[in-house]
Amino acid sequence: MQTRKDLLQAHRLMSQRASLALISGEPDNPELPMRRMNIAAFSGIMIGILCMAAFGIYGVIRPGGATGLEKAGMLIVEEETGARYVWCENGRLCPVSNYVSARLVAGENSDSRRTVSTASLKKFERGPTLGIPGAPNTLPEPDELTRGPWAVCVRTVESTSLGRRSLVTLTAERKVGGTPLTDGQALVVTADGHHWLLWRNSRMRIPPYGLATLGATPVQIAGKWLNSVTQGPDFAAPKIPGIGHPVNGPAGRAKVGQIFNLSTASGASSSFVLLADGLAPISPIQRDLLVAAPETRRAYGPGGVRPIEINAGQVNTVGRSAHQLRDQRLEGRAPAIVPFGGTTPLCALYNDPSGNDGATLTLNGALPAPPETTSPQGADQIAFPPGSAALAGRVPSPGKADQVSTYYLVAEGKRFPIKDSETVGKLGYSLPGDASNVPAGVLDLIVQGPVLDPAAVSAARPTNAQAGN
Repeated sequence: MQTRKDLLQAHRLMSQRASLALISGEPDNPELPMRRMNIAAFSGIMIGILCMAAFGIYGVIRPGGATGLEKAGMLIVEEETGARYVWCENGRLCPVSNYVSARLVAGENSDSRRTVSTASLKKFERGPTLGIPGAPNTLPEPDELTRGPWAVCVRTVESTSLGRRSLVTLTAERKVGGTPLTDGQALVVTADGHHWLLWRNSRMRIPPYGLATLGATPVQIAGKWLNSVTQGPDFAAPKIPGIGHPVNGPAGRAKVGQIFNLSTASGASSSFVLLADGLAPISPIQRDLLVAAPETRRAYGPGGVRPIEINAGQVNTVGRSAHQLRDQRLEGRAPAIVPFGGTTPLCALYNDPSGNDGATLTLNGALPAPPETTSPQGADQIAFPPGSAALAGRVPSPGKADQVSTYYLVAEGKRFPIKDSETVGKLGYSLPGDASNVPAGVLDLIVQGPVLDPAAVSAARPTNAQAGN
């Protein structure tokens, strides 16, 4: 009787014979199929491992075998320390003070940059240190550049190191957020002895009688923040030439500067101010400002300043003035003043990377914690993503992005002017695709560093000389 073991061995024998017949055509061959191939593959792998180990041991015993380093302008980075060198002055190896300076020498060609061990550089004589003093080491790839949105915010903080003071924070590529001010809302602030109305995403100088018209009390802020907001017209009464001089008015003798109001049966009303050559239309805001302006009293005398009611026929007897006093930016109703204590972040957001749009004013944005120390120049705090930089084009004013002529590398808390488009290429970037346009008022809040100019890296040009011994 056959046991299970006998049956299993018989099955294995039949399977082996079938495999041999299929692979080699010899079912009675005692050698296993693929045995030679498996042995050869294993032997090859082991020989490869032994060769790699031999090269590794040799590299440890005799390091520093890098060759082909003796090329003009070659940027060499020391692997162990990160130190940078270029070939210069009779083949000597010259240290470079920062990475941007090194790139200005090597250019955008990656073949001109090598990373080698310290031992590979031992045999070369060192030359003088080159580089633009103060140039940055941060130079991200084009797809890693910071592009916006940009925001400039002001807030009053109180800390042990700073005391109580108004700080300006500049951020890029950060979601500041906040609640935008509507066309019917405004803030009143004061800085450097002047009062400003922040309305319709612009700043308007406002005189004391304008504050009384709005019933507003200004809040003190850091004056340098205002430079980031587009300046609009003064929120003030229009200038009246010859105010107080007697002339013929709609209802007889009158004086230049008197205010007249025309009401219709439908309830609509129009306001005018009398000039030497007739009536000039003014907006309701301009009318209220003229009533409050001290100069207007010269047209009224001791009786007080008030608009004089007239009808349509009286308007036609005088005619219209050739002077245009009405300003479209001061149309509509006067804004409502939003409560603002100064500690709430007030921000000017620039969301358009083309630079054509102006700022959007917001309240209650999210900002990083205030710094322990501040700089006397520029913004008190600059918040960029770690290790990032921006290629920024300077926009003279909103809507003039086509007039950008100056570009900066913004890195490590400073802005570095770039000499020309060729220099931009040496840094690995292209114009205008890699640049983001930023208003001049925002860039001016960043302290300026040295100009990035390849000629400034060294007075001596690199030469094709043999390496020193």
